[in-house]
Amino acid sequence: ERAEVTTRMLRIVQMQAWPLTESVTARQRQPLWAAMAQISGHRADFFMKPGRDAVTARGVPFYFLLDRRNGGSVLSYLLSCRQNAENIREHFPPEVWSVLNHLYLEVAVHADQSTTEWVRMVLEDRTLHQDILTQLDELTGALEKHMLHNDAWHFWQLGVYAERGLMTIQTLKQVLAPEVGGVSMIGPVSSTNLDLLLQMLAGQYAYRSLYHARPVAARVARLLLQDQEFPRSALFCLEGMRRALTATLGDRPAKGSDTPLKHCGRVITELNFIDMATYFPPVGENGSGSSGDDDLSDMPTPGFPKKLTELTELLLDFNVLVSDHYLDHQVMFREPELFDLTHSR
Repeated sequence: ERAEVTTRMLRIVQMQAWPLTESVTARQRQPLWAAMAQISGHRADFFMKPGRDAVTARGVPFYFLLDRRNGGSVLSYLLSCRQNAENIREHFPPEVWSVLNHLYLEVAVHADQSTTEWVRMVLEDRTLHQDILTQLDELTGALEKHMLHNDAWHFWQLGVYAERGLMTIQTLKQVLAPEVGGVSMIGPVSSTNLDLLLQMLAGQYAYRSLYHARPVAARVARLLLQDQEFPRSALFCLEGMRRALTATLGDRPAKGSDTPLKHCGRVITELNFIDMATYFPPVGENGSGSSGDDDLSDMPTPGFPKKLTELTELLLDFNVLVSDHYLDHQVMFREPELFDLTHSR
């Protein structure tokens, strides 16, 4: 999931003006670069205030796709995924392993030959980007068709939805309220940046299908946070997490403490009760106006990035809860009956 989002974002960001130039366009696109940096584990101002390990505009595709030294590169993600799959080969469908192994080896070959004109060309024209996305779709299809839809499958789904929901929220925050020096810079969001944000999160088709109009910040936020049918919305991902938890491990009884399933319900409630008119006040005299999205401001209030930060922290807490309730060896030793995955549901 991280490899896919990184590749999609890079494909869009690579076409934008380098943020260190003095042009107006470069300044307008800085939030997109900030989102690219944040989602890959870097500071939001990674490109605006380069340090000792600065990356040039020409080196960005290599750094995020092929650089082994960058833990946030697609190659690093695929290596981790391949190593995890290799550790459970006896429980892993050979058809899925074949796709994953082929994808990793192909990207690794490009990394080994990164100084050749051929690799420089496929990085520049984004041919490699599309090839990676196509093979990741093939991997998803192989998993759907060949993997037993058992506890392991549901845990896979749980990880996919947790990663996807987190990255959707973080990307939305950086584009709508980019952080500079730890402070959110609130300002009007251009329709161009909103359209590029939708492309980065594979949401352009969904938005146009729903609204048949130019991107409006409040609508984009609603799509990415609250839409029940868009596969990359935070709400869709949380509902998927809840289904996966219910199917495989259920709600572990625990007095006076949070559980992953209860925590999921809490975040879903938080998402459902977000009122976009609160965070994007209507435009008009004294803030008055109709309740339509076209009348809502394209500039979020300071409370909106705070809400997104709160949602991010809740999702990160979920990872800890899953580990504490289901994977911690001491918990398993104390209550082994809770971890018998052969019981009838």
